[in-house]
Amino acid sequence: MINCCSKKVTRVEFMRGFYNRLLTGWTLVLLFCICFPMAAHGAQVVVITAEGMTIDDVNSERMPFLYRLASEGAVGLMNPKTGGRYTRENAFMTLSAGRPAVGHDSGGRAFNVSEKAGGSRAGDIYTARTGKPAPERGVVYLPLQRTLENNRYHKTGAVPGLLGEVLKQAGISCAVIGNADIPGEYHREAVSIVMDRWGRVPAGNVSRELLTAGKSLLWRTDFDRLFRQAVAFSQTDLLVIDTGDLTRLELVKDDMIPAVWQRERQRALKRIDDFVRRLTGEPALQDAVLVFVSPQPSRAALKVKNFFVPLIVRGGGLTGLLTSGTTRRPGIVANTDLTASILGWLHADIPPQVTGRRLQAVPGSRPVETLNALNREAVFVYRARPPLIKGYVLLQIVVICLALAALLLCRRLLSRLRPVLLALMAVPVSLLLVVLLPAQSFPIYVAGILGLVLVIVLLGNATAGHHELAPFVLISFLTAAAILADLLLGAPLMQHSTLGYDAMAGARYYGIGNEYMGVLVGSSVVGAAALYQWVRRWRRLLLVVSMAFFACTVSIIAAPQLGTNFGGTLASAAAFGSVSLGLAQRRLHYRTLLLGAAVLALAAVSLAVYDLSRPAAVQSHLGRMAGRLVTDGPIVLWDVAVRKINMNLKLIRWTIWSRVFLVFLIALTVLALRPVGILRKIAGRYPYFFRGLAAVVVGSGVALLTNDSGIVAAATMMIFAAAPLLYMAAVE
Repeated sequence: MINCCSKKVTRVEFMRGFYNRLLTGWTLVLLFCICFPMAAHGAQVVVITAEGMTIDDVNSERMPFLYRLASEGAVGLMNPKTGGRYTRENAFMTLSAGRPAVGHDSGGRAFNVSEKAGGSRAGDIYTARTGKPAPERGVVYLPLQRTLENNRYHKTGAVPGLLGEVLKQAGISCAVIGNADIPGEYHREAVSIVMDRWGRVPAGNVSRELLTAGKSLLWRTDFDRLFRQAVAFSQTDLLVIDTGDLTRLELVKDDMIPAVWQRERQRALKRIDDFVRRLTGEPALQDAVLVFVSPQPSRAALKVKNFFVPLIVRGGGLTGLLTSGTTRRPGIVANTDLTASILGWLHADIPPQVTGRRLQAVPGSRPVETLNALNREAVFVYRARPPLIKGYVLLQIVVICLALAALLLCRRLLSRLRPVLLALMAVPVSLLLVVLLPAQSFPIYVAGILGLVLVIVLLGNATAGHHELAPFVLISFLTAAAILADLLLGAPLMQHSTLGYDAMAGARYYGIGNEYMGVLVGSSVVGAAALYQWVRRWRRLLLVVSMAFFACTVSIIAAPQLGTNFGGTLASAAAFGSVSLGLAQRRLHYRTLLLGAAVLALAAVSLAVYDLSRPAAVQSHLGRMAGRLVTDGPIVLWDVAVRKINMNLKLIRWTIWSRVFLVFLIALTVLALRPVGILRKIAGRYPYFFRGLAAVVVGSGVALLTNDSGIVAAATMMIFAAAPLLYMAAVE
C-alpha cells in the first residue's frame, strides 16, 4: 500500500512539475518578447539610382526591360525639388532627410572605412573629425559638418541622415554600393541616402574596385562586379545601388564630341537596363521591393525646363500610375514621398520631419505613354508661364499708368481705355478656360487666350447698355463660377493653367493656389457688390443669397478635399465679412470684430481637428501642422509664421507681382487726391459698389499678411479693385 501510494504520488508530482516547467518556459518567452521586442521588419528594399534620365528614356528600344517593368509595376514622374539648386549632392541629401535639403560641394567624398583619403585611412579621418567611432567594415561620409552648416545657413529644417538614423534605431540593416567617380574626383553622394545622422553606413562598398577601364570614358562601372556585390549584400534590409555611368557622362559632357557622348549614353542606358534585368532575376531578391529612380534631371533637361524624373517601383503592392497624399495627382509624386515609402515598406516609423507621404498607385493603361504625354504638357505650361504672366503683369502696369495719366491730363483718352480695363479683369478666367482648347503650339495657345478675352469683353460691352455696372457683374461672376466649378471637379483646369500652380515647380500640387484664390475672392466681392447696386428690388433677399454664396466660397477654399488654402480662408473671410457689413449698411464695431474673429478661430480649429482625424495619407498640410502642434507644442506656430514671413519678404523682393501691387496702391492713392472729389462722387453714386471695392482692398491686405506668397494673392485680388475704380472714374 505504501509503495503503491508512493508511486502514484510520484506520477502526479511528475505531471504537475512538467506543466509547471512548461508554463514557466512560456512565461519567460513572453516576458522576453515584451522586454526585448524583435524588429518588425517589412519587405526588403533595393534602390537603384541612375541620374539624368527622363521618362522618354524608358522606352522599348533604349531600355526594354525597364519599359516592361514600368508597364507591369508602378511608374510615375517624380519632382526632384531640393532645398537649393538641382545638384547631385542636394538631390541625394533630400532623399536622406525626407524634406527639401542641401548637401555640400564636397558631398561626394565618402569612403570605405579602410580606404585611403588624402593619404590617411578614411576611418581615422572620420573619427578625428567627429569624435565618433567608424563602423568596422562600413562607409563614412566625411563632409558631415559642412553639410550640417549648409542646411542651417539655408534654413531648410532638414536633418541630414534622418532616414539612416531611423532605420538604425529600428534595428534595420542598410548598405550602399557603387560610385560615379571620375579621375581626380570622388562622386559617392548616394552614401548620404542611408547614412545615419553621424555620417555612417554600417556596410557597403563605394571604392573604385567596382570600376573598369572604358573606351570613351576612362572609367565606367563594372556591372559584373557591381552585381556580385549586390548579391553579397542581398540579405540587407535596405540596399542602395549607384549605377554611376550616366553621372560620369554628365560630368565630362563638355569635353566630348556630341555624337560620341550621345552614343556612349545609349550604351550606358543599355548596360543599366541589363543590370536591372539581372538583379530582378536574382532568387535572393525575388521578394524585394525594387525601386529604380533618377534622383535629378540632366543639364539638357534643365535647360528645356523638364524637371520631372522617372520613378519605377516593382512590388510593395503597387501597380499602375504612382501618386501620393503629397500630390494627389495620378502619375506625379515628390522625391520626399520615396523617403516616406522606404520607411513604410521597412515597417519603420515615419518621423514628423519627413514631409513626404507613402506612395500609392491608381490603375492606368499604357502608363509610360500616359506619363510621356503628361510630361510634355507640364513642360509646355512651365515654359509658357513666364512670358504670359510677365506680359500680363506688364500690361497691367502700362494700362494703369496710362489710365492715371489720362485721368489727370486727357479724360477723353480714359474713356477709350475702358474696354482695356475690362480686358485686364477677363484675362484670369481666359487663362483658366483656355486649357479646354487644344494647344498645338505657343502661338495657338496665345491666340486662344486673346480670343477668349475678346469674346468676354464684347459680351461685357454689350451688357453696358442695361447698366454701367453690368460688365462687372458678367465678368466677375463668370470668373468666380469657373473657378468654383473647377475646384469642385478637382481643379483639372487650374492644375494646367499658366496662372495656376505647376507640379513641376513643386510649390503646390492640388487645391487652389494663391493666384486664383485672389482672383476668386476679388471677383466674388465685386460681382456681388455690383449686382446689389444694380438691383434695387429684393435687396434683402439678395443680401441673404450673397452671404450664403460667400459662406460656400469660404468653405470650398478651406475644405481639405477641395481648396486647402488656410491663408486664403482668412483673407476671403475678411473680404466677405467686410462687404457683407457694407451691403447691410452696418458699421464695424469692435464687438462684431471680436465675434467674427472668434467664429473664424473656432472654424479653423474644427477644420484642423477634422483634417487631423483623417488618415495620414490624405491629410492636407493643415492637418499635418495640427499633428505637429500636438506633438511639438506652440513652437510649430512660430516656425510656420517665420517661414511665411521669410517667403513673403523673398517674393516681395523678386516677384514681378510686387511691382503691379505697388502700381495698384499708387493708383488708389492718386484717385484719393486727384481729381479732387472723384472718389466721393463714385462713392455717392455707387455706395454699395464702392464698399465692395473697399472690401477687396481689405481682403488684399489680409492675404498679404496670412499667406506665404501673400504678395501674389494680394496683387491678383487688387485687379478687381483698381480696374473697376478707374473704369468708373472714366464714367464720372
